[in-house]
Amino acid sequence: MVDTTAVEATTTPTGSTLGATPSTTRRTTARTGGGGSTTAPPAPGSVRAPVGAGSYRYATTGTFTVGLSTTALPGVTTLSVDAPSGGRQRTVRDVRDGSGNGTITETTLEYRPDGLYLVEVVLRSSFAGVSDMRRISGGQPLLFLPTTAVPGTKVSLQASVIDSGGQVPGEASMSLEVLGGETVTLGDGERADTRPVRLIVTLPPDDVTGRQDITLWLAHGSGLALKERSVTDGSGAGGLVQVRTDYAATLESR
Repeated sequence: MVDTTAVEATTTPTGSTLGATPSTTRRTTARTGGGGSTTAPPAPGSVRAPVGAGSYRYATTGTFTVGLSTTALPGVTTLSVDAPSGGRQRTVRDVRDGSGNGTITETTLEYRPDGLYLVEVVLRSSFAGVSDMRRISGGQPLLFLPTTAVPGTKVSLQASVIDSGGQVPGEASMSLEVLGGETVTLGDGERADTRPVRLIVTLPPDDVTGRQDITLWLAHGSGLALKERSVTDGSGAGGLVQVRTDYAATLESR
């Protein structure tokens, strides 16, 4: 029986442009009891299949703050999901207020038998008329959520951050922890069992930097988030502009 699975990845860029290929090393360890094999079957509720393509609506409550100015986020935000291609799938999460302030997160994942791999994340933000883009990539897919993950599983990753000018200001750190199972009630009244995961992403110090702490209640069998709770703190213009997005969202219907 697998007690703990830990995955660590370290990515070191070999160039400063978007086309550079970082060298990545990964260490995976698993502790077993009773001298058994380290190979374990998929855990109940594990992510094994892509999300159904389409557009999903989330009932959302929260605020977006720039400096001393705070506005409410729209009551409905969206997730757009592309059809999978060769095991890879791209999703676009749009959490912006009525003036276009906020974030768009574009994530590409790859589904493999041993787990969910992170291909890249593109963070697009617009704050008080200032736009920014940051691309997080390991150069090759990084094991993000093992199929055998159980409550208590922790994953740590390091990946290059490439800005809109193609420069690499440093590395983003990502830590994921699998939490205990929980039943979520959707907007249409459906109750669904989920596998919650908490993800913390920290960008390196730069002209634009930040930290996101988000908990995703993932549907059993797929990577669709049925519920989200997120707090993002960031700064721009060398720390002159402080921003914060704080929201909770629940899928209206599957």
